[in-house]
Amino acid sequence: MSKITIRSYGGVGEVGRSCFLIEDRDNRILVDCGIKLVPRRPAEFPKILNDTIRPYTIDAIVLTHGHLDHSGFIPRLFQEGFKGKFLLTPPTKEILKILYQDMIKLQKIQEHFVFNAKAAKIALKKSLTLNLKKWKKITDGIRIKFLDAGHVLGSGSVLIDWKGTLILYSGDIKVRKTPLHRGATVPNDEIELLITEATNALRELPDRDLIAKELINDIKKTLENGGKVLIPTLAYGRAQEILYELVRSNINESFPIILDGMLLSINKVYRKYLKKPWLSNEIIEFCKEKNLQWIDSGENIVKGFKGKETKREKIIKQKEPLVVLSTSGMLEGGPIHTYLLHTANNENNFMALVNYQVPGTLGREIEEGARRIELSFRDGRRVEVELKLKVKKYEFSGHASPDNLIRYAENVNPRKILIAHSEPPSAKHYAKRVKKILPNVEIINRFDEETFSLAYDNIFMEYEI
Repeated sequence: MSKITIRSYGGVGEVGRSCFLIEDRDNRILVDCGIKLVPRRPAEFPKILNDTIRPYTIDAIVLTHGHLDHSGFIPRLFQEGFKGKFLLTPPTKEILKILYQDMIKLQKIQEHFVFNAKAAKIALKKSLTLNLKKWKKITDGIRIKFLDAGHVLGSGSVLIDWKGTLILYSGDIKVRKTPLHRGATVPNDEIELLITEATNALRELPDRDLIAKELINDIKKTLENGGKVLIPTLAYGRAQEILYELVRSNINESFPIILDGMLLSINKVYRKYLKKPWLSNEIIEFCKEKNLQWIDSGENIVKGFKGKETKREKIIKQKEPLVVLSTSGMLEGGPIHTYLLHTANNENNFMALVNYQVPGTLGREIEEGARRIELSFRDGRRVEVELKLKVKKYEFSGHASPDNLIRYAENVNPRKILIAHSEPPSAKHYAKRVKKILPNVEIINRFDEETFSLAYDNIFMEYEI
């Protein structure tokens, strides 16, 4: 067996800036390279640039999916001189075109630059797409393939065959099938090392179908009583999941559904990939039966206003009940502020929080009970409003539940596990549970058990197999 070193520049002991380098004496592969988005502060970078040698000798970057905590620093590597291969799935490439363009716009506003527009263009131009379950040679003796991760459109776990040693990097996984995805695929191979997320190891999730039913019932009750419904949502993944529930419940047959923000562009990618293996049989058959190109093409669905605040104000001021599905999901900005400005004062209206609200965001403040808040707008206005509309949180998640995380590890049955994409208490809890069902597995731990502090400064973690 070759001496293989795993280095983490981010993503161990935290959720965000996932970045893992796998190397031997002659070869280096980087899996993911993201940023950590911090509310109202500059994004935190992975510490790969602190390593003065390795970033410039990488053979390939492999990206699991488009979310910026996995992808947001990759153009910077091209900007710094990376010239190797960049592999990703076809849908992920389409998603990155949208996310990178949006990120460039935000950088100009915030005056905090992660990468420049030229670097993003080069990264996308140099990228090589790879379909699921297809092996791709990286260098002599080293190859990779993507397996369905069940997380979002285009997401893939990465199976690496390193000269006969198999390493599985889970990326973000959803083990149980959802209406849009089949769930994570587990390889039938002897895995030496599993690098796995454990995001929800301490977060118990209720049954998804029951949560969806509860959401739809609350929406229908509001609409039937003449109220308006606001659903702040993440543009990539959650927006499409919630839209499906709205259309499946025939809400759009009686009430308008307004779609706004970046989700409009993301929906175009979902429409393009409405086929196997990228989306589930359930959503494919549903659209076929309804004669829809995608779920946003149904009747009574209004597709955004391209930044025209007056049109947003006009439609939300109408007396008739309606549903608004719009970014941003954590209420940090975007079109949702316009809609909230004109609905906040009416207790018959309703706002559904359908995704995790990061501490420090406006969405988190509202979730925790804040009722006097400040909204911001592109023209520089800041308006304080009192929230009289009803607010309710719904526990959806694109990540595996605690029990499904354990089941995934059990099915992979690796010799060793490195826990990533989780806060230290979650990682420690996950490790204890895994040990009960896989007593012989080696858990790679780089934390001080008392303080949970990381063992390294410039390089988060290093391990050899």
